[in-house]
This record gives sequence, structure tokens and C-alpha cells, in this order.
Amino acid sequence: MRKDSIIKKICSMHKLGSIISYEKENSSQNDVYKVVTDKDIYIIKEFSKDAISNYYHLNKRKKQIEISEKLKKHGIQTITPLKLKGNYFFLFNHKYYLIYNYKESKIMEVNDLMPKHISSLAKIQANIHKLKLKTKLPCTYRKVNIDFDKYLLKYKNDSKVYEVLLKNREKLEDLINCCNSNIAEMKNKLCISHNDYKPKNILWSQDNPILIDFDAMGLVNHACALSESAFTFSNLETNINYDYYKLYLKEYISVYGSFKEDYKKALYVSMNGKIRWYVYLLSKNDKEGIISMTNELALFYDNIDKFYSIYENVNNK
Repeated sequence: MRKDSIIKKICSMHKLGSIISYEKENSSQNDVYKVVTDKDIYIIKEFSKDAISNYYHLNKRKKQIEISEKLKKHGIQTITPLKLKGNYFFLFNHKYYLIYNYKESKIMEVNDLMPKHISSLAKIQANIHKLKLKTKLPCTYRKVNIDFDKYLLKYKNDSKVYEVLLKNREKLEDLINCCNSNIAEMKNKLCISHNDYKPKNILWSQDNPILIDFDAMGLVNHACALSESAFTFSNLETNINYDYYKLYLKEYISVYGSFKEDYKKALYVSMNGKIRWYVYLLSKNDKEGIISMTNELALFYDNIDKFYSIYENVNNK
């Protein structure tokens, strides 16, 4: 079926009103549409077959939504999907969908963030990590291995990809090895985490952050999640805003408290999610994504000692 026919049918099935307009939103894996009807404005999210291919995937995503509802009850602002006939998900044309009420807001890129935004984001993450909620969500860490010889051979005739892989191969191999060797230790203390805490999943209503997209939510080590987020919200693509990195750590620790985990090990394991996404990009032959993620992982690797020094300075005060 054509996309406009699918959206029209969905609106009819769930009595959302007659369509006035719709447009596709930016999304990395699943298709997301903003739909304006004569009744209201909605966001319709279509999950790819890779995202939900079996009952296990569906059940995990249901649990993630349930946890996001609990976050709201604990004062964390979130946007959760509508329940339709008692269910969040519905199956149509062999794919699963969610529907949300649209909320007027904006997404801010890292360059747009001010210190007050960094402070707010760090404190929200710390408050989530402190929650003691019963859940059967999985631990998201797993070991990864990448055969760089294979990909260097594959891209030998594509100078852009080949050169960035060759230049950063040793850094990435060391990062991956250190990540793999420390995963077991980081699994000893886990907490609930959004696990995809980045600008595109945070809406801003004035200066109030609202969390969306809980598809990656799972159990993680809080020090690893802190490390990843501090990097995310200080990463200017070619360099790091060290003041923001320090501020993020300081504000997080002011809420969560100091901790005894080995932060150097946590730094390495914090990249596990990005490394697994990197494997996905390589498998999909996403050349632009491969170049971008190679550079991002290399930037992180180049700053590990600096990140650890900042942490030591903040945590020991």
C-alpha cells in the first residue's frame, strides 16, 4: 500500500479525523509522521521489521513504555503513546504502530544548549538512575568484534571510507577490546536508563525537557550511562566542550552522589551501544554513517584521559 493510503486508513481505523496534511519526520530507524487532522495533531510511528520482528521484541517495547509511564509518575516529563482499545501497539499491513498526541516543542542541538540546559539534563538522568523500579528489561551490554581487514578490503575503492577506517583502525580496535574486557564488571550494578539520551530524543517546551522514544531503554551501569551522556552533550563533532563535560558530571553527582565504580573502565564500556550501532552501519553499507561514527568513536578515544581527569577532579571535591 502507498504511504498516504496507510496513514489515511490508520486515521480512519482509530477515528483520528480527516487528514489535512502529513509529513515525514527525521528518524534513524523507524518511520515517523506528523499528521494533522480536523480533530487534532498526531505523531504516528511505524516500526521497521528489524525493530519488531517477533513477540520478544514487541513484549520488550511494551515494558519500555510501561517504565516510561512510571517515570512520569515520578516527576520525569515524558511523552507516551495513546492507548487504543486497551493497547499501545496495533498491527497493520504487517507492521506495528504507535500513535502519540503532538506537543508543540522543539529539538535543540548540542550547539544550542546553554549551561542551564546541561544542568537540567544531568539532574534528570541522575534522578532516573536513582529510581528502584522492578522490571524485567534486559541488560543492554554485549561483546562486539569487528574484522577491520574485511571492511578495508570491501572499501578499498572508496577513498573516503577507506581512509577514515585505516586512519582510526588501531584506536577503534583498542577501544573495542577495552570495552569487551570490562563489560562483565560493569554488569555488577545496574539501573534503569533511557539509553538513547541524546538531543533528538529530548523535546524542549520553553526550558523544560521532555523525554521521548524509549525504544532503547534497558538496564545499564549508571557510571557508563553518565559517561556516554556527558560525552554526548559536550560533543561538538570535531572537538569537546570540556566545560560542559565537567558541568554535566558535577550536576549529575550533586543528585546521584559520588560512586566507587572505576570510571576509566566505565568510560570504555559506555561506548558499547555506539559500537553496536557501528556494527549495524557497517552491515547496512551506510557509508555516511560509517564515516561519522568512526570519527565520533575516535574523538572519544582521543579524549579518554581528559575525561577521566575531569571526573577525578569533580568526584573528589
